[in-house]
Amino acid sequence: MESANSLEKTMHQVVAWQQIYTALVRYCRGVDRLDRDIILSVYHPGANDNHGGFNGPVEEFVDWVINNHKGKIATCSHYVSNVLIEIDGDVAHSESYILAYHRKSDGGIVHDLSGWGRCLDRFELRNGQWRIADRVVLFDKGRMDPAPDEWSGAMTDQLVRGVRDRTDQSYLFVDRELHRAVE
Repeated sequence: MESANSLEKTMHQVVAWQQIYTALVRYCRGVDRLDRDIILSVYHPGANDNHGGFNGPVEEFVDWVINNHKGKIATCSHYVSNVLIEIDGDVAHSESYILAYHRKSDGGIVHDLSGWGRCLDRFELRNGQWRIADRVVLFDKGRMDPAPDEWSGAMTDQLVRGVRDRTDQSYLFVDRELHRAVE
């Protein structure tokens, strides 16, 4: 029979794991929609993000991302997988694999950029919220391919197109939960 103390520790770890995983997924959505508030909701104020081309406070990092994407990257999709989280009290360390696709137009030539890497994060529980205190992004490989014409046909031509701002249709479906996380 499990003791109350052991059960409490297990519940702490389960809740922590779920909140940390949700933050990782929320980060991907924030970058893909270029939503400053969502990205910031994943980090503690003043956290550090080392993204290679940028290493510094998260507030400046978010502006750097938005400035490097807006008007330059037409579409962007981040995927997180193989998430390993080790929780020790109110601190957790995680490694998560990231796959990112970008559609970029440069001088009228369209390219698809693919990048594979990992995020190494130190999460801390502060005021009841698990957020990133420090992040280092590791680059494993990338490629750039010329993008031929878009796939089109009876099905795809009729689909609602995603956009990289708060007018994206997804905000009608999941915005309520995100607002609670941002607050």
